[in-house]
Amino acid sequence: MKRSKESIIRAAERYLKRTKAYQEHRDWDHEYYQLEYIISKGNITRAYAGFETTMISFNPLDSKSGYNYIDVLIYSFDDDLFNDLEKGYSLVGMTIECHYNIWASIEQGGIEYLEGMQKYLEYCKRNGITKDKLNKEVGYEGMDVMALYDKTQDQRKIARQDLGENR
Repeated sequence: MKRSKESIIRAAERYLKRTKAYQEHRDWDHEYYQLEYIISKGNITRAYAGFETTMISFNPLDSKSGYNYIDVLIYSFDDDLFNDLEKGYSLVGMTIECHYNIWASIEQGGIEYLEGMQKYLEYCKRNGITKDKLNKEVGYEGMDVMALYDKTQDQRKIARQDLGENR
């Protein structure tokens, strides 16, 4: 059974609120774990939530799967998210704050997983994530990373699909 994007996001939010990590910080005066993004590939779904210098990852569709701690000091959008996108994962959803952080990371340079970055930028294009939107919603004032989006990637994808159909 294929689940909708919205039902996966709701499941991730419910799962997060039930984790011990979330419950331990519920009464603090400032924000606690917030859902950052969700990726999926086939029947595998992973959600990421962050709090201060820690992230957790979990499968929101399997309440018995548990969660893993990730130290944000060693996490990178390039090595982790873009790498996963190159491996065939797709973005299900992402917070605007997470987009802000990714755009700032791209601006710093040194991206190794360029195909994964292009898939991310394609997601931004399809979902209306622009420099203007980031500026209005979260005060982003950095580089317009959409200038790095390779529009020919879309054309190559269409060409591959056409070739596959003609064989």
